[in-house]
Amino acid sequence: MLTAQWNTGYIVATAILGGLAVIFAGLSVVSFILWRHSSDRELSVAGFGAVGSGILGFIFAGVMIFVLFPFAGVYHEYVPVSGTVQQVQTRFLGDGSGGTSQYFMVQIAGQPYRCDDTRCTQLQKGSQVTLMCERQWIANGTPAYVCNWGKLGLNT
Repeated sequence: MLTAQWNTGYIVATAILGGLAVIFAGLSVVSFILWRHSSDRELSVAGFGAVGSGILGFIFAGVMIFVLFPFAGVYHEYVPVSGTVQQVQTRFLGDGSGGTSQYFMVQIAGQPYRCDDTRCTQLQKGSQVTLMCERQWIANGTPAYVCNWGKLGLNT
């Protein structure tokens, strides 16, 4: 049975950035405690370390929020979509630098899915397929699914 799988890049980025944010927050607390208990109350190395690591902690926390956006797990996991292909169409979209990119619209059970895999050119009406799809957040638009060829399921 196919189940949803978390996006590996999302998991790795979250773990790294979260770990760095915790490390810098901890360094900030330790540096502040050392500065507070020092006899020299001027901005010493410990005081500078508290300020610097605190600022870096906030920076990494901000980057982490950017990576986590749009916060809902459905946007960071691949969901298997299996079924009979009802329609396949090709789309050429501008890539913003004067060129174009080719995408395939695959309709399964009345729902359109964008397939970014060239193996979708093989699909025809009536084909059985399994795509691994990730919901894509679109500013000022309707969220849609972007899919890749599934390694399991009906694609054996």
